[in-house]
Amino acid sequence: KLLALSLSLCFLLFGSCFAFRDQQPQQNECQLERLNALEPDNRVESEGGLIETWNPTNRQFRCNGYFGMVFPGCPQTFEEPQESEQGEGRRFRDSHQKVNRFREGDVIAVPTGV
Repeated sequence: KLLALSLSLCFLLFGSCFAFRDQQPQQNECQLERLNALEPDNRVESEGGLIETWNPTNRQFRCNGYFGMVFPGCPQTFEEPQESEQGEGRRFRDSHQKVNRFREGDVIAVPTGV
């Protein structure tokens, strides 16, 4: 009986240790709830615009699958919001910015120089 009780206690102890270890964030995992706003490490102004870069070895950037990019385009313009009715509520559409939405598994081709 003592051997069975000891083995059960060992399995319980090891199981709880492994469960606790799985809950700890891994070194290369993103911790999105702990992101800090950072100032760029380098800024280059040119005729074509502004390029800001950050140190890629910063711990916050050690994530897989996160990517930020600004596409150059037409000068910034603003169109008056258009009212559209959907269901019971009203929604206003803003044509101020173009937002691209990507999902997991999407392949993104980045133009040279972006």
